[in-house]
Amino acid sequence: MLAARHNPFGAGHLGTIDYIPQKLSWEQLLIRLKELDSTAALVGPHGSGKTTLLKSLEKRLREAGIPTAMLFVSLDVALPWPVIRETVQSLPPYGVLCFDGACHLPFIRFRQLRYLIRKQHAGLIITSHDEGLLPTLIQCQPRLELLTELTCRLLKEKDAIAPSHLATLFETHKGNVRDCLWQLYDEYADNLPVFSSCR
Repeated sequence: MLAARHNPFGAGHLGTIDYIPQKLSWEQLLIRLKELDSTAALVGPHGSGKTTLLKSLEKRLREAGIPTAMLFVSLDVALPWPVIRETVQSLPPYGVLCFDGACHLPFIRFRQLRYLIRKQHAGLIITSHDEGLLPTLIQCQPRLELLTELTCRLLKEKDAIAPSHLATLFETHKGNVRDCLWQLYDEYADNLPVFSSCR
């Protein structure tokens, strides 16, 4: 089987892909975020690009000289409350906490998080599957065109995939682009004939 580092759909390669704006440009997103006092939610279903957008936003904020911190929780990955509290308290005023999966926190913990953020005069950007926790910065919607664009960037013209196969993957995984890319990882590793290749 092909080594992971040589698989264009491996985690190391996926991590190099910047978020591809859908409805708003990066400039518009950052202006909108400033209007929301850097307190907002990235909303969308599983595999729609929320985490990638959050990481790209965090990078741009850092490059603009804004102090940031990143945290991650999920249904499978817990984070002790003291770690969350200390991370917030370490932020200088007007820093921004980027919290992937904050919607999985118990409601009382999320309220405590909001209190700490306000006390610290900091911003908070979260990912969420539903609206309502914080003002929505953007709705991330899965699109077949996004999967196609990501695939082209990852393959870098070395290989090609039939559009019909991408459409089938997108339908099979109900629009979860992340799951589509994971399946493409397996297919590429197994050298399946879905790729027309010069390997």
